[in-house]
Amino acid sequence: MAIAAIICALGWWIVRTAVADQLASSTPISALAIDPANDEALLSAAEADIRRQPPALDWAAAQLRRAVREAPIEARAYSDLGVIALLQGDRARADRMFSVARRLSRREAPAEAYGFASALERADYPTAWATLGVLLRLSPGQVRAAIPAVAAQALNQPGALAPLVALLATNPPWREELTEGLAAKPIGLKAVTELLTGLKSSRHPPTDAEAAALAEGEIAAGDYGRAYDDWRALSPWARGAAPSAVYNPRFRSGGGSARFNWTIDSDGAAVVSLAAGAGGVGLRAVPTDINDNTPLVSELLVLPPGRYRLSGLAHVRGAVSPRSTGFGWSVRCADNGQVIGQTGPISAGDRWTGFETTFTAPGGGCPGQWLDLKRLTSLNEDGAQAPAQFDRLSVSAVAMTQP
Repeated sequence: MAIAAIICALGWWIVRTAVADQLASSTPISALAIDPANDEALLSAAEADIRRQPPALDWAAAQLRRAVREAPIEARAYSDLGVIALLQGDRARADRMFSVARRLSRREAPAEAYGFASALERADYPTAWATLGVLLRLSPGQVRAAIPAVAAQALNQPGALAPLVALLATNPPWREELTEGLAAKPIGLKAVTELLTGLKSSRHPPTDAEAAALAEGEIAAGDYGRAYDDWRALSPWARGAAPSAVYNPRFRSGGGSARFNWTIDSDGAAVVSLAAGAGGVGLRAVPTDINDNTPLVSELLVLPPGRYRLSGLAHVRGAVSPRSTGFGWSVRCADNGQVIGQTGPISAGDRWTGFETTFTAPGGGCPGQWLDLKRLTSLNEDGAQAPAQFDRLSVSAVAMTQP
């Protein structure tokens, strides 16, 4: 494993502007003209030489040696000397310089990145993950760049997983960002599945956000069944959810953030509210002046091939007799958008009224399905403007008729 490549992937920083004198950081040459022994200016000048193309490494090293004489306990100078040694291919000197920097301070990102990569090289995974934790606390924005190295080790190296699970079980502040970032990479899906599974019995089991991120990555990879199974197994909201059924059929608030729960389009042709009825159940849809048939609220299903019945209850408060709500439910294939079932505009009155339709989930090309509520009629059509409520939505298998 190339140490320089990993440090580059981690996005090492050189200049710590938070502690640098503004004059030294912005105009180090001017600062040195005023005070040739200004250690901050010496460091800034050296780092500018390192960044130059091509780098002026010998001149930078001379500036850094002067900075060490002026401030012998300045970890940043030793870290920069380690960077120069690394760029010059002198691994032994880089080891020495970075080791001194880390003894003086655990706040130098290049030194911590080097320590992380070195520990991975020698398969010292407890040290590697602990060092990664220090690095991520220093620079949380570098989490995404750290993911490939973490995923590769967790996936391919024996003995790497358990120490990382043990560290994540302490719930470090960067845990969710790391696990969610892993889930966003195809190479990281297996690793994050094993990490979250290992965390189930810890004092800090997987969060809904972590389980939803894993599901999102698996959905993006087209593995809908695995996504649903993992979400049901790992999300604190979804444990015990029945397979191949509508999740949250009574439209309660909460329930988890994955796509297997209801997702509302706030810019659609109606204002949709969950938990809108008595007892915190039911969905309410109020038409807006937008004429659009995009989904208003959706939930991802994973139905095996077969025949199904889509049913539910509808209600229009105050309607003397049944009237068109202007809304309808439909089922479409997640991969290609093909509509495989729809109700048409649903009619209802002041009493809850049942509706249903049947449809077939095809045997190929439709491993996941979106269940959508749409507004099917425009505002200038009679009966299309009244708010409507829905509850007890269900998708159930129907026995196939024998020929």
